[in-house]
Amino acid sequence: MPDRLVSDEEISMVNARMAALQVGTNSCSDRFNTVVLPSQDDDAWDVYVLAATTDPDLIQIGGHTRVRVSREDSEVLSSTPLAKSCISLDKSGAGLPEGVSVAAYTVTHIVSPMPVEIHPFLSLLHDVRLAVATERGVWMISSGKIELL
Repeated sequence: MPDRLVSDEEISMVNARMAALQVGTNSCSDRFNTVVLPSQDDDAWDVYVLAATTDPDLIQIGGHTRVRVSREDSEVLSSTPLAKSCISLDKSGAGLPEGVSVAAYTVTHIVSPMPVEIHPFLSLLHDVRLAVATERGVWMISSGKIELL
């Protein structure tokens, strides 16, 4: 691997991740993955602190947090939980009658009137259809698309 210096942007991203982990974890998991993305605000990073599981049959719906962190000094600007609970869904099919399959997994979402970014992410990650009930109605999320039913 060629030698190279770590860029200022990369250092800022690592610092943002460390700051986000200080405020974005919760009791929903003892493991968390992170994703650092440019924020819509040019002076910040959006760090997703994602509750993780080692069980491939679980879809971890709750426990995820979006933390906005300053690029300049790694100050936490905001922390937004993407769910109110630690809900996880079992996709193993255990307990279903033989020959029956799941058409979609259903959750309620009370944090906002519409699904948030974690819903299409999880639908794509687990290759499942996800019905999300909010105060505005029921939304079907499938293959990266969100539609109001």
